[in-house]
Amino acid sequence: MDKNGNGFSRREFLRAIGGTALGGIILSACGEKTPPAGSTSVGAALPGSGPPAGLGGRPAALPNGYRFFKIFTPKGPVLGPVSALTPGVMLNDRAEVVFYAPNKAGGYGLYELELDMDPSKPAIRRSREIIATGTVLADRRRVDNIVRADVNAQGSIAAVLGTEGDGRPETARQALSGVYVERERRGFTSVARYGQGIPGVDAKFGGHFGDIALNDNGQLLMVAHYMGKMQPQPGLFHLRDGANAPFQLVIEAEAAVPASKGIIQSFGLIDFDEDGGYVSQAFGDEPQRALQSLDRGDTDATHESFAVVGNVTAPRQSFNLAAASTRLVAPARKSGAVYMGPRVGARGVTALITHPDDATMVLWLGDVKVEETGQPSPGGGKVTAISAPVLGKDLLMYYLLYTEQALELCVSNGTERRVILRTGDRIDGQAIANIVHGYHSDQVDKDGRIVFYAELEKGGQAIVLGIPV
Repeated sequence: MDKNGNGFSRREFLRAIGGTALGGIILSACGEKTPPAGSTSVGAALPGSGPPAGLGGRPAALPNGYRFFKIFTPKGPVLGPVSALTPGVMLNDRAEVVFYAPNKAGGYGLYELELDMDPSKPAIRRSREIIATGTVLADRRRVDNIVRADVNAQGSIAAVLGTEGDGRPETARQALSGVYVERERRGFTSVARYGQGIPGVDAKFGGHFGDIALNDNGQLLMVAHYMGKMQPQPGLFHLRDGANAPFQLVIEAEAAVPASKGIIQSFGLIDFDEDGGYVSQAFGDEPQRALQSLDRGDTDATHESFAVVGNVTAPRQSFNLAAASTRLVAPARKSGAVYMGPRVGARGVTALITHPDDATMVLWLGDVKVEETGQPSPGGGKVTAISAPVLGKDLLMYYLLYTEQALELCVSNGTERRVILRTGDRIDGQAIANIVHGYHSDQVDKDGRIVFYAELEKGGQAIVLGIPV
């Protein structure tokens, strides 16, 4: 298979892009748990928590075009410790690019570039190492692994960090993960850790934390295991603000999937908007079928994948089904399994990819079908695969198409769609050999500027900035 996706089946494409650091395109279920038969809950209608019919109102105008710039390459004079790049690149509204990268010390770190967004020649003003493996945190735990991170428009950063003791040789290695938040560059503060009590839930957090999403109001949504009277199970939790605020359990495992016989067994990737709306990958099945599959040793059969939408201001376990395959036997708005990271924007509008069958991928903006494999791309090529979308503040959707001719980075408002960059195009005199986009929900700012990872001719790597014109 070549890098343009020629001949990719859905399974081959998923295997090729795989999971990535910092909560990438695809995330496996947050643990496995066999639910008891007969578990029930009620999914209420949630105005504004899911995609409305169409997008409503007049769609935003597409940019006339983009100018692209290489703003960072590894092993240069800026951030000398960085030895290579990964697809983990994010952008906030303060002209700051945050990215995840290996360093010359043999570890990994989160790094930041503060940019001068001059549309004719953007430049790096300042840079810093935010955190790296080996860093000792304020709670005296040492960072052993940076599992994933998220940023919001105001420059706050949330991270799931794998940690061990305070670094002293006599301290037993605990290898536990915790959730930390940095606000206003004041260092990371622990907000969730193993054994921490959860007020109102009569439970404690376990040692496994899944995906996290930090919205523009500084509120946190996260997937985490917790321990109550039963064995550890996954749940979706909301932290309103601050390290000392109580967590709210939004959805727990064994919750009934609305309008179906299915129940949720675990959670995958999530996204969270400033109005409290969220979208989450979920995995589950009908209880009896799940038990029968487990009896046969067929654990994969218990993980039917789908997407749910809701709002943290609604009652606990009140959510709607946004997309699901026919195997779940539910009236989902969009038919097809959900394996890619879903996104949510203003008014609860979602952008997501469904897989109606093993050979087909469909990209949706709200209830509007924008792209489908086998159909012509905006550039005229046959679409063979689609990468996860990214939503801008104005509900413009940015996404990457694999076609028989090239990779096409596109933008759409649900009515129009346009190619803004393709492999073979030149940036600063070098041809683009590969584009990797959609690994994070935060890759576009309020002004429509975008960032992504690219591979250049002759094997170079770069973080690329696109400025609309």
